Amino acid sequence: PHLEGEGGTAIAFDPEPYRQRFIEVMDDDFNTAQAVAVLFNLDREIYQRRSEGFAVEEAQKTLIELAGVLGLTLKEEKREELAEAVPSAEFIELLIFVRDKLRAEQNWALADEIRSRLRELGIVLEDTAKGTVWRYKR
Repeated sequence: PHLEGEGGTAIAFDPEPYRQRFIEVMDDDFNTAQAVAVLFNLDREIYQRRSEGFAVEEAQKTLIELAGVLGLTLKEEKREELAEAVPSAEFIELLIFVRDKLRAEQNWALADEIRSRLRELGIVLEDTAKGTVWRYKR
């Protein structure tokens, strides 16, 4: 389906609430764990809205801009299948760090969401007595 507004253009997905939430959590003593969670949720929303026919270019620019605040550089993969995209080891380690912070804050739902999304990308997390370790799913 393709959603169209006036003049036949696709209806744009508005990322502004995510920008505001990002600013809010960063203003709260640089809460980087929650800031990365906002980026994670925005990314998920962009993917979903794109599949629903929304225009997501502005939202993608916002995601790249906000990630840059945290020193992250995002590049679009030019692949046919999203499942083929494999996150870098550094990004996986960052997500594990954020997940550990979320678990410490007892934000189980978002911590589990990170684990599930990584599993979809072929990354398995194992919680051990020495911390979380990861491996590629076979």
